[in-house]
Amino acid sequence: MQNIPEKSFDQWNLLKKDIYRRFLPNTPLEGEVWWAYLGLNIGHEQDGAGRKFLRPVLVVKKFSARVCWALPLSRQRPKFLTYLDVSVSVGTSCFATFANLRSIDTKRLESLMFVITKDIFNEIRNGLKELL
Repeated sequence: MQNIPEKSFDQWNLLKKDIYRRFLPNTPLEGEVWWAYLGLNIGHEQDGAGRKFLRPVLVVKKFSARVCWALPLSRQRPKFLTYLDVSVSVGTSCFATFANLRSIDTKRLESLMFVITKDIFNEIRNGLKELL
């Protein structure tokens, strides 16, 4: 049997309950990068980090004031996933991992980080269209 490291699901569950109860939804725009409470997930799904389980996400598409598609960003180049290097837009090593695109409630968004360039945003949207 494979040796799987322990994750603090109980700690994440407590924070998730708090987010659900007290946080008001934010109003993101497409092309913005936000810190998001992604939590702890199963297998190779993108986790948040630190005590707040946060990860930068790019808002790819807004469906309503409460729901959007979020594309997690990573500083590590994915080994086998389809991705796009967005370092030019961010100013540091950063990759958009297409396989981890997910629908989230805007309550998960904590704070705005920055807006990516229109050219990079269009590249990301085109890359996602090819996958879909």
